[in-house]
Amino acid sequence: MEVNETMEEQKPEWAEIMKSSPFSGSHFTKEINNLVMEKAALRTKAKRISNLSIVLFSIMVIVILLVGIPSFSNRMPNDTTIAKPDAYTDQEWAVRHSYAENGSVLFTIFPEPSLEAGIRQGYMIHFTSPFTFFQDKTLTIRAVHKETGIQTILQHPTLITEPSPGYESLGRHTVFFELPLGGSWRHIIELDGVQYGDAVLTVNEPSWEVSPLFTSGIYQMRGKKLQIGFIDPGFIAGKNNKYMWHFWGPLEDIAGDFEVLAIKEGSNQVIPVYSADEIWTQTLNGADNSLPSSMSLPEPGRWRLMPYMNGKLIASIVVDVKEE
Repeated sequence: MEVNETMEEQKPEWAEIMKSSPFSGSHFTKEINNLVMEKAALRTKAKRISNLSIVLFSIMVIVILLVGIPSFSNRMPNDTTIAKPDAYTDQEWAVRHSYAENGSVLFTIFPEPSLEAGIRQGYMIHFTSPFTFFQDKTLTIRAVHKETGIQTILQHPTLITEPSPGYESLGRHTVFFELPLGGSWRHIIELDGVQYGDAVLTVNEPSWEVSPLFTSGIYQMRGKKLQIGFIDPGFIAGKNNKYMWHFWGPLEDIAGDFEVLAIKEGSNQVIPVYSADEIWTQTLNGADNSLPSSMSLPEPGRWRLMPYMNGKLIASIVVDVKEE
């Protein structure tokens, strides 16, 4: 107590002066006090909103990096992929390799001798009209499966500027593709988006052996080497899982709208599995493009996955699905 009293007695004059306000009057009124409190509250609220925005933005960036933007679009494929199987009568499904009008054959399709689904094969199409009829028109070829209604593009719209090599016409137009299933396929040829004619071909059943594994980078993938494959953690009926797709080939064949259909062995029911809009080039694990996806198959058994890019089948992949 004596020390404190001594310190109080030794305080200089400026200490007493500093106790008083520097203003001549009471400037910090009640109104000013309220205003300061309101501004402080606003600053606190703004800070909270800013902090929340930063947190939400950070979460969004992490999700994009881990999952990838295309995987957000796990929508159903559009109706053009699966048509109505009963769109034609049984008579219209009769096998014929040629198309004629008014007694004149407009074209004939010559397939490989043993036409089989599940492998890449080719057709030679002989058109009879003069080349000038086709010149500067776009030629599109698509196919429809009788039993399931699946549609696939065999040739995307292609501008015709030259005759077939060694010909003065389109006498030997070739196209290469893969059909996923055996049975009757209607091949529809269009010029400038208008149907020019069609033909019906029978395709042998594909192999239902499980697709092999191959190595790319440091990963084992299931599919067709240097064409398409995915890192396969396995399938359990009714369970979603992540699958990283990998693509090889020219950019125009491996970027765009991607969708996967599936069919179980012994069934004619096709189901949509995955779809993503406008995927872009993302090289990974030695592939020219890649895409993360989430897929699920509903029942145990053997299934055929049918991945399409821009409406054209890339290749079919056979997998086993285990019981839950």
